[in-house]
Amino acid sequence: MSEPLLYRIPSWLIAVGLFAGMILIWEVLFRVGLGQKREQANDLGPIDTAVAGLLALILAFSFSMASDRFDAREEVIVSEADAIGTTYLRCDFLVPADQAACRERLVRYSQARVEFFEAGHDQEKILDVSARSERLHDELWELVRRTHEVRDTPAVALTVDSLNGLIDLHTDRLAAQRRIVPQEVTAVTLSLCLAWGAFAGYLCGLAGKRLHVSWFGFSALVSIVIFCSIDLDRPGRGFIRPVRGHAVMVELATKLRAQGAQGARRDNQRSLPP
Repeated sequence: MSEPLLYRIPSWLIAVGLFAGMILIWEVLFRVGLGQKREQANDLGPIDTAVAGLLALILAFSFSMASDRFDAREEVIVSEADAIGTTYLRCDFLVPADQAACRERLVRYSQARVEFFEAGHDQEKILDVSARSERLHDELWELVRRTHEVRDTPAVALTVDSLNGLIDLHTDRLAAQRRIVPQEVTAVTLSLCLAWGAFAGYLCGLAGKRLHVSWFGFSALVSIVIFCSIDLDRPGRGFIRPVRGHAVMVELATKLRAQGAQGARRDNQRSLPP
């Protein structure tokens, strides 16, 4: 799936470009306004206020959308970690011959989910990890299915349910990675920022007042808000990433590896002759 044009441009570059654009357009329209009649300021004042209000609304709307999507990505990582941990515990309900195999595959699966996050925006790595995850889904499902054919008990049904939820969460996480704020919303927001810069510069020109310091400061603040809004909406490639959710997955993978190693040592000790 091809990425939107604005999505391919680094978020910091968009913010820097917006800042420069707002300063430039303010200066150009300021010079234009100096040569006009000052009475026009009364006519353009309400328009400037309307553009400012609309810009504030759009900024709040786009930031809220990006923040909600960011929270959803973090929540799905935590939910996935919970599902892996639950399924690992319910491996006890499988036939004894398959319990160790189930746990071993879940240890590998938890590590694959850590690698999925660490792949960032590397599509080749993402596809590789996704393919490995889906192969493990098939292997785990086969193990659970074999037990279900032999033991049709409520405990086994719970194991089937938890594994099914784990598989569904893989799909949810892929969907969350692809769910971004439409680039049309971002384009409108950037256009409104420049339009307000134009109105503000023209009005300052009509009044004959230079507001360099305040306009520089305001342009910087708007650019920072735009940067945060765009960066929040770039899973895998932005500076702001759901690291807290990922930390939960890393802790789970470490815990399962340790438990798997302990279990393997116990099995080896049991197999030794007395």
